[in-house]
Amino acid sequence: MNGNEEFKLGEKLGSIEGEQKVMHTKLDNIQNAVNSLAQGLGSRVQEHDKQIARVEIETKNNKDHVGWVSKKVDRNIGIAGAIIIAMIGLAVKLIKG
Repeated sequence: MNGNEEFKLGEKLGSIEGEQKVMHTKLDNIQNAVNSLAQGLGSRVQEHDKQIARVEIETKNNKDHVGWVSKKVDRNIGIAGAIIIAMIGLAVKLIKG
């Protein structure tokens, strides 16, 4: 190999090394961007999990409340129904004499 060929080979190697450094830098930047995105998504997923848990608790509480109100209404209607039946029975007795 003569001096000129060695010089050209050196230039090519230098160029390849430079391109390799640029590629490494770009890969590092991509990796950093992916890590940043993953961290952002992770915190958003955690926040959504918290919101879902709150909705589940509120749904359970609402179901419990509806059940409680339903029982109270049934009890009050039961009492009112008994009073109405008693009044009708008393009215029938008064009418029959």
